[in-house]
Amino acid sequence: MSSPTPLEVSAGIIQGSGIGPVSVVVSDLTAVKPRNLLCKYADDTYLIIPSINVDTRLDELANVEKWSRRNNLTLNPSKSQEIIFNDRRRKRCIQHSLLLPGINRVISIKILGVTVSDSFSVCGHVNNVVTSCAQSVQAMRILRAHGMATSSIYVIFNAIVVAKLTYAASSWWAFTTAEDRQRLEAVIRRCIRSGLCAPDHISLENLATDADDKLSNHNYCIQ
Repeated sequence: MSSPTPLEVSAGIIQGSGIGPVSVVVSDLTAVKPRNLLCKYADDTYLIIPSINVDTRLDELANVEKWSRRNNLTLNPSKSQEIIFNDRRRKRCIQHSLLLPGINRVISIKILGVTVSDSFSVCGHVNNVVTSCAQSVQAMRILRAHGMATSSIYVIFNAIVVAKLTYAASSWWAFTTAEDRQRLEAVIRRCIRSGLCAPDHISLENLATDADDKLSNHNYCIQ
């Protein structure tokens, strides 16, 4: 049997290797205009442009494409999105800029697992969290029906449900409305009534406050 003919690979990074995220984070990809900001986390990259620099969008996009070609990569516009954030409480008439070629403009975006709308509403994120928690609660009920000990159910509740409710809470809790918070707190109240968590379980608001306190107590060194 003859050996297969080797194929030429022009570029690529093995999925899940960890090389790709690191190469993006430590790369020389930076914004070209003052006040514009490139935020990189693993293999997610966000370009933040203030309204005063709205005319620099094409320049920044061309810079990313140029960097990609220089590193033997390709920018995929179909996987890129543009969102325009505005504070609707100010009731200003905002004239949006022209669409970027090949890039879809959206009214909500998921940033590292947190869904945020163009008006800084996190209602969509709350919907996702409540739905996901409901699925986990149903699975816990099945485990209890099969004889799992109450103490173990409590552990699972903290490890799964509470983790979902508090994920990145420091970044979005301040944007929640009273209705959003009631829906989130209702998840814990229902679980208390169902016996899936301790009767004296701490409220979500206190959990979010504790998360903020822990974050603020960390010492960061910025170079």
